[in-house]
Amino acid sequence: MKFGIAKKAERFQGKFGISRLFYFGAMIRITVSAMDENFSNLISNLEAVGKKSMPATADAFRYAVTKILMPQWKSFASGNPLKGFPHRLKNPSGGYARSIKVRQFSPFDWEVYSEADVAKWLEEGTRGVDFKTTHPFGRKSRVAIKKIKGGGERKVGYLIIPFRHHTPKAQGNPMPDIIYRMIQGLIKKGEFEKSAVTAAPEGSGKYEPNISGEMIPRATYSWGGRLRGLKVEFANLEGMVVFDTGTPRATHSTYFTFRVISEDSPEGSWMKPAMPAMHITQAIWDVSKEDVENLIEYGLRKDLGL
Repeated sequence: MKFGIAKKAERFQGKFGISRLFYFGAMIRITVSAMDENFSNLISNLEAVGKKSMPATADAFRYAVTKILMPQWKSFASGNPLKGFPHRLKNPSGGYARSIKVRQFSPFDWEVYSEADVAKWLEEGTRGVDFKTTHPFGRKSRVAIKKIKGGGERKVGYLIIPFRHHTPKAQGNPMPDIIYRMIQGLIKKGEFEKSAVTAAPEGSGKYEPNISGEMIPRATYSWGGRLRGLKVEFANLEGMVVFDTGTPRATHSTYFTFRVISEDSPEGSWMKPAMPAMHITQAIWDVSKEDVENLIEYGLRKDLGL
């Protein structure tokens, strides 16, 4: 059996074909298994021989996924550039990176995958969305009563959207250093008071209707200062509040601005443009393919004494 495998490996040196599968329902994945016909036959024999007889090859498959493909994908998902790839995530989320996992089907058949919605959106692209037609009508929506010209009233759905701003040099959505230093200076002088969540929605006892009339639990707050009078270039930070999220042992603050989206918001506002498909898995494969194939060839050579 070993002689037969060695002969197939010799015929097939330098011709590795490792498959990559991108879509499977809601899952985005890269699979490392056999694609080339000769390689498929070789892998079938390897499966019969088993991992113990081909330890270096089995390790090569494992390393290819866990040390090359998954780290490359996680790195991109964390906001780092990918060699030769024109796209880079501006506001990476930790959830996307954490969603990238590996799975083994056999010693010579692995995949790295993500089941996160964001992975699918980035991979396949999305259609444009008018948030004015969705957000003001959701479960957490609120209701404003507006006067109608000529008399009467009407209900208008709206939603308060929080935007978190991170400290300078942090990943995500960092605020300019000058704004951060301004806030810290005001807090130290006692001229800016931090806000705090006094009760989470589930324990606040406060209920308000949404646009559908459903009574929704709402959080309660102790509001402090708001950043006002910023220059036009910092308009997105106007009204920023600083939440005290520290503990008795450590000081910590979280920074938010709040914006309101209403069904009456101006036409053209709160529009999410269509996002073209990025084909991230293709890019991960392209930048990793040579290393993966060389690694598996090295494992085969070592096991077969070639």
